[in-house]
Amino acid sequence: MVDEADEAAEADETSYGTSEPSGPVSRAELERAIRGINLGQIDLRDMVIQLAARVIALTDEVTRRIDRVEPQPAPPGTPAPEPTQTVEEAVIDQLDTTLTKIRMAEAQRSPKVALDLVDVDKYAMTSNGPNCSELLHLCKARCCQLTFCLSTQDLDEGVIRFDYGQPYLIRQRASDSYCVHNDPATHGCTVHTHRPRVCRPTAPGRRGSP
Repeated sequence: MVDEADEAAEADETSYGTSEPSGPVSRAELERAIRGINLGQIDLRDMVIQLAARVIALTDEVTRRIDRVEPQPAPPGTPAPEPTQTVEEAVIDQLDTTLTKIRMAEAQRSPKVALDLVDVDKYAMTSNGPNCSELLHLCKARCCQLTFCLSTQDLDEGVIRFDYGQPYLIRQRASDSYCVHNDPATHGCTVHTHRPRVCRPTAPGRRGSP
């Protein structure tokens, strides 16, 4: 009876949907899951940064009111001016400046998740750069060894590969540090039509230029 019940349960389990529960996951499904996790991490990090700015702004204002001195990095013992606002108002006034300082400090660190946030359609960009095909025999596509992050448009297309260990940086070969889409023999781009924004040189000052 137990065996029959187990078989019936297994048959019922596989009857739902069009794929088996233990079926393989496609690359597109995997990358969609990774992106969901990474975007959640970006949102969480931003919330922590904003909370940190509020804590620092509040601590600074409490230092001024209780210790009667300016907080660091002011020289020790620097007198604080008499308050003219409530603590809440003073914190709100300082918040933007404090938040900017924290974001600037964060920008110096290597990001765990990086996205190209320039809002431009890469296919609408007008190229005004050098003729790469004519220079390829000289430069050997050295620009294809540069590290840069992909855009949401690149990720939606699912053509350009990224480094799973450092999302969403362009994936590079360990052997020569070239982009995985660069042909090792000819150094030509194998995904030229779908190449990312930064691979489309434009005139200086034109919107979307790297």
